[in-house]
Amino acid sequence: MSLKSFVKALGKALLYFAIYFIWQVIVVNWVSIGATFYVSSGYTDADMLDYETVMYEITDRVYEIIDRYSLHITLTAGILAVLTFVIIFRIRGKKPLAEMGITKLPVMQIPILILFGMSLNMFISVFLGFIPFPESWIESYNVSNEVFVESGTVITLLTTLVCAPIVEEITFRGLMYSRLCQGMPMFAAMLISSWVFGMVHGNIIQMCYAALFGYIFCYIRIKYQSLTACICVHFGFNLFTVIGERFGELSDGAYYMIMLAGAAISLLLLIYIGRYSDEKIQFFVKESGADE
Repeated sequence: MSLKSFVKALGKALLYFAIYFIWQVIVVNWVSIGATFYVSSGYTDADMLDYETVMYEITDRVYEIIDRYSLHITLTAGILAVLTFVIIFRIRGKKPLAEMGITKLPVMQIPILILFGMSLNMFISVFLGFIPFPESWIESYNVSNEVFVESGTVITLLTTLVCAPIVEEITFRGLMYSRLCQGMPMFAAMLISSWVFGMVHGNIIQMCYAALFGYIFCYIRIKYQSLTACICVHFGFNLFTVIGERFGELSDGAYYMIMLAGAAISLLLLIYIGRYSDEKIQFFVKESGADE
């Protein structure tokens, strides 16, 4: 490993992340501009005499609109990011699916991987409730989860079950992690891609467990040598979130049963995944098959 290959790999990874991130910023700005015009049209010239108050009200309402349509923003930005990736690979004369690492999986592995994702969510969702996080962290986390309920069924399903698993896995494991592996050891590529993945999740609680799951997703990508496996696990994880938000209050006994069941199923399936292939996790060398 040379400094030149390290810098080149880091530059490629950051470029793909920048495309993903910039589209998020652009779409948010588009919505902000449109919302500002829409809200401002409801004020008369007489209202504008109290300029400070009006501007405060407009800003507050624009933020409310952005929050209300946050899943729509995520969906739109995600689609535009993937289209940009595809265009880049087409221009370079490469096959987009191959460059992203999306390959076929044995059909029987798909439900196993989805169940693994669901069981991880079962465990972590309940386990987090026993950790004494600061009240401000919990409030921020709960506000984020309310979006799933308030945005409507169709947009929730499209964003959380289709867009997020595909777009995030393409960005963070399909492009970032694989490019980082071209110029640095596995553990460094896992560390960088996983913590960047965590940081885009908005609040501290989600940041921590998303970063942890980033390592698991990298592990699955190595074992299966396919990004499709990561997408299936991510789909399963988000599927349980959507289902869980429809449940009411559960008893303490039910919480314990869900946590123990999730932990047991996750552990068993993780052992199974570890034995799925002979691909080794060699933390201090580049991933096998990584291009120079």
